[in-house]
Amino acid sequence: MNDNVDNNENKIVISEIELETLEDLNKYISESLINHYLILEESTSIQKLIKTFLLEENILTIGRSDKNNIQLSSLEVSRFHAHLKKFSHPETHEIYYEVIDGSVEGKKSNNGLNINGKKVSRAKLKHGDIINIGSEVIFNYFIDHEGKFEKQKTTILEQKNLVIDTVANDEDEKTKIIKNSTISSGIDQLLKFASIVNLSPYPIIEIDTTGKINFLNNSAKINFPTLLTENKNHLIFKDILAIPENLETDLFKREIKIDTTYFEQYVHYIKDQKIIRTYLLNITSRKKQQDSIKKLLDYDLKTKLPNYRFFIKTLQTSIPRHQRIQQNLAVMLIELDQIDLGKETLTPQKEQNIYIYCADKLSKLFRVGDTIAYWKNYQFIILLSNIQENNQIGLISQRVIDSLKTPFENQNIKTELKINIGISVYPYDADNSSDLIRKADQALSNSKKLGSNTYAFFSAKINFDNQVFSLLSNHLNKALQNQEFIIYYQPIVNREHQIIALESLLRWQHPTKGILSPDEFLSIAENQKIINDITIWMIEDIIAKKRSYSESVFRDIPIAMNISRKLIEDQKHSQRFIKIIEDNIAYTHNLIIEIRDNIWLENPEGKAILKKLLSLGLKIALDDFGHQDTLFTSIKKFPFHYLKISQDFVKNIKDNYQDKAIVSAISTMAKGLNMEVIVEGIENEIQWIIVLELDCQYAQGYLFTKALPFEEIMAILEY
Repeated sequence: MNDNVDNNENKIVISEIELETLEDLNKYISESLINHYLILEESTSIQKLIKTFLLEENILTIGRSDKNNIQLSSLEVSRFHAHLKKFSHPETHEIYYEVIDGSVEGKKSNNGLNINGKKVSRAKLKHGDIINIGSEVIFNYFIDHEGKFEKQKTTILEQKNLVIDTVANDEDEKTKIIKNSTISSGIDQLLKFASIVNLSPYPIIEIDTTGKINFLNNSAKINFPTLLTENKNHLIFKDILAIPENLETDLFKREIKIDTTYFEQYVHYIKDQKIIRTYLLNITSRKKQQDSIKKLLDYDLKTKLPNYRFFIKTLQTSIPRHQRIQQNLAVMLIELDQIDLGKETLTPQKEQNIYIYCADKLSKLFRVGDTIAYWKNYQFIILLSNIQENNQIGLISQRVIDSLKTPFENQNIKTELKINIGISVYPYDADNSSDLIRKADQALSNSKKLGSNTYAFFSAKINFDNQVFSLLSNHLNKALQNQEFIIYYQPIVNREHQIIALESLLRWQHPTKGILSPDEFLSIAENQKIINDITIWMIEDIIAKKRSYSESVFRDIPIAMNISRKLIEDQKHSQRFIKIIEDNIAYTHNLIIEIRDNIWLENPEGKAILKKLLSLGLKIALDDFGHQDTLFTSIKKFPFHYLKISQDFVKNIKDNYQDKAIVSAISTMAKGLNMEVIVEGIENEIQWIIVLELDCQYAQGYLFTKALPFEEIMAILEY
């Protein structure tokens, strides 16, 4: 079922039916979840017939004339014998039918009507009523909650003539099943049972306690064509064959799913006869209706976004998951300035358009895993999941403000939207959904005190850290232009302490904070998308120094350089990076490119960049190996030259036998794959002796020297 919201009319639309009020919705549910059936059994010299009719018309006529909706052959029936009329209760919207003797025009029949053995001229029908017209025609009236699937089933029955002439021949399948039956009550009783259940539109099946099928009606054959071949292995019989001795009831109900269809299954144990009868109702339509109604309850009609009910449920289920994976999440409450909006005359339609405008903007800003919901008047609420660093939240908040403060234009009239955002963070501020939302609301109040287009965290510490981060972020944009970056170099040594390569490490000469390491600003550079400009600057600076010192050791010594995964996503910068290397191959042929993300090999563009660099003679190192479990799969996918073991395994290698075993295993594996190992973070002689014993070839760390500026590293190289 496809459902959507008509924004212009603010109506619920289900299957092209417009519902303007809750009363309309209740009425629709009442009508759509219930179907009404007449099951006809006629036995005359002309025909023997069992047929199911789905009642949909407001008036249904019955009689011998071919102008009737239901035409009968019995001579005891008048030409226009009776008719059924559809009614709806004015308050409850209950749909019901009345059967009325005679034609629609009021002419009575010859023989009249009998309902449940009582002669009537008019009666409101109830589920299970039996209507007799003479002695040869019987109608059974059923009310079904299965939905419109039964209409399709009726059509199938009629097309295949499966309900006509239900008096079995000796050799038909039903009789064969009956002949093979071991039911103690006898064949006569089973034949009587079969005659009754074949009238039912619902699947009815009987098996013995060994799983052998004794009987199934026409509806069961149609709905489950593989029953006889699968026998007791069919899903219908799963878990019902073993009868517990302490079973308190002989009849129970359960819900089962077969393929894409849901059934309500009634299971009846008849212990003394050692048989099991099961009756099934198709409830797929009911389930879909329930899902649709649930969706209507969980979504806001104006914005098409989830509403507060959905958000709270999502937050409640997200907290335990984030607790398990030990990651933060944030609740972000966004409010449009109502006072500012109130200065203009807002028509309901314009207000609606503003909601839709904001909902569309927000939907495009956030990741798939985040939850965006409409909270209440002029407020939206966001669940930010899997937060690595709290500083990310500040950057996201500023992007929200920048996006929403763009004037909303409608019919050439611009409306300036002013934004405030309040943020709470799990687990710092609270560990439950209600407190996180309450503290986000308090943070929103603090944001309003700062003025429009601002955001605030509930936590004073996170607020302070974010302010420091924001100042750093703003300054970083100008750092490259102001030539504030420099490159430090750290030696990589062999077993004899000889320098065999240098790793280039970025530093920022901040005008007031001094020299900053990459840990303090690289994540900002990646979020601000200037990391690729920095990468280009680094390769150009290395080449420039190699050219300037072409007569020195520096020209030919291999230089290791880490490149960010962001280069994969930026074709312009990646092509420029490769072009610089191609144009300066005399100075770059012994460059070592370090990567640490598996995405390089999982992404076709990333793999293509690495292959191109290999073709230019560069070597590739897998950095921080073992720090992420996923990296273990990488060594089989690409011909790496070096594996750099993470310093996490070196810190406690003296006392931690597990770390020692891991380093040993990596070293052995690398040799088998024709790779060389570089161990990072060697700080003392004991660590160095241990990694030498584990047969690692190269190392770097403070034991040999820390990262140094170019002039100091040149002094060491030329010593």
